[in-house]
Amino acid sequence: RKRWILKLFLEQRMPPAKKGEIMTKADIMGLSVDIVELEELYGELKQYLQNEYLNVIFFVTMQMIEKSAVDVQYKELLESSDYLLPGEELVLTAYLSEERKQLDIFKNYQCFSKLSKWLDAEEGHIVRNVYYIGKTRKETQQLVDYSSEKYPWLKAQGMYCEGMEERDDLLVNEINAVAPDILIIALESPFQEEWVLKNSTKLNARLCIGIGSILEELLGEQEKKTGIAWLAKKWKLFTKKIHFNLFQKKVEKYKEKQQGKL
Repeated sequence: RKRWILKLFLEQRMPPAKKGEIMTKADIMGLSVDIVELEELYGELKQYLQNEYLNVIFFVTMQMIEKSAVDVQYKELLESSDYLLPGEELVLTAYLSEERKQLDIFKNYQCFSKLSKWLDAEEGHIVRNVYYIGKTRKETQQLVDYSSEKYPWLKAQGMYCEGMEERDDLLVNEINAVAPDILIIALESPFQEEWVLKNSTKLNARLCIGIGSILEELLGEQEKKTGIAWLAKKWKLFTKKIHFNLFQKKVEKYKEKQQGKL
């Protein structure tokens, strides 16, 4: 059924905006991740916010790449987006040469801050309406507060976080009544990607950004780095370093295997 939904989505959706010539694809363990210069992606975002159909951006992490390597349907879900961007810099660190790492490319979710400021400055502080979808009321409200503080030109027009499966059509209708410029979804993968894929042709929005994979890090920027929170952050960095070392070995093994096929 998921394959049928994916096929229907690719057939029915409007043609996606053309990607820039500078943009390339990184084959990371079989998953095509976009490597794009910030200036090029900035131009795409401006176009997306003018389109009359929905464009989709997902962020990918090491864990998601590992899952996609053994789950073809999950891989197809991720690649159905207009852009599949690295949510954490370690994704590209394991893949790019030192020379390419120095380029002004989209390395992780924090690069969006720079792009948003460029957009705001060029548009003269035009307010962009946003609708938020999250897992819990507390977490979703934290996301709204974070966005309002960091990006004051993003105006929250609504949020939803409970009983999504039971109220699917009602939620779509509520979003369409608002007709937001941007739809920000922070759900667990793969439910997040499945929901977007299933409803993309029904949604009256211009740009959908799926941030569920990096929400914890994003909201973690607001936490005070003292006491238990500081220790928790240090432990998380330590475990992520171990994960990265294992991930890098998998990437290298995949590269060697692909080169052996040539």
